[in-house]
Amino acid sequence: MKAWSPQFTLTPKSGSALMEIEAAKTLVDSSPLPLAASEELRRRARLRAVHLSTKMAGNRLTLEEVERIIFDHERSKPPRRLSAKHRQSIGNKTKRSGAHA
Repeated sequence: MKAWSPQFTLTPKSGSALMEIEAAKTLVDSSPLPLAASEELRRRARLRAVHLSTKMAGNRLTLEEVERIIFDHERSKPPRRLSAKHRQSIGNKTKRSGAHA
């Protein structure tokens, strides 16, 4: 099998655009992320991880339903209008992922 070899011409205009992109990337990489943004990204990642994990286990809850369960679990309120099986499944996944902390 022949290795892929892209065919392109690097023009002054495209070279300049690539250098601008690299400069912007360097600025973003060296800038600290605000704590609130970092915490929100972490919360969203945990939420998606719990949702996908329970989905793989056969749970049909939506992302929004999982978010409500986690919110209710964090506030020690029993989730509304969901079966005990779904609450147990999400509660177990939440504890293992650290989403309740």
